[in-house]
Amino acid sequence: MVAHVVNNIGRYGAGFSKAVLKKWPHVYQRFGHMDLGEVAFRIGVDNPRRNRLVVAHMCAQDGVGTDRRRIVYHALEDCLRVVKVYAEVQNCTVHMPRIGCGLAGGDWAEVERIINAVGLDCTIYDLA
Repeated sequence: MVAHVVNNIGRYGAGFSKAVLKKWPHVYQRFGHMDLGEVAFRIGVDNPRRNRLVVAHMCAQDGVGTDRRRIVYHALEDCLRVVKVYAEVQNCTVHMPRIGCGLAGGDWAEVERIINAVGLDCTIYDLA
C-alpha cells in the first residue's frame, strides 16, 4: 500500500499527489471531496486483475495553500488507524513519504509520534 495525505476539497496535483497522479492517473477517478479523517482506498492500481497495489488517500489536510499549516493532526491519526486495520486485514505492507510535512506544513516529529502511537508498521521514504 502507498499511503499519502490529501486535502478535503478534492484538489490534487501538487506535492506527492502529483507523483501519484503521474504514475497512476486512474487512481483519481471518482476522487473528490472527502471529510477530514476519511480514507479512500484505490485497489488494484498496478493491475486491476491482481489487486496487489493499493493507494490510500488519507484526508488530513484542510484546504490548500502555503499561507498556514494545513495538516490536521487528529484527522491524520484517525486515517492512520484505518490504514493500520486495512493493512492488517489484507496482510499488506505500508509505504509512504513523510506524510503531511510538505505542502500541508506539518512537523515530522509530531507526525512520527502519531505513527508510533497508532502502532503502524510502515516504511517511510524521503523524496529526492
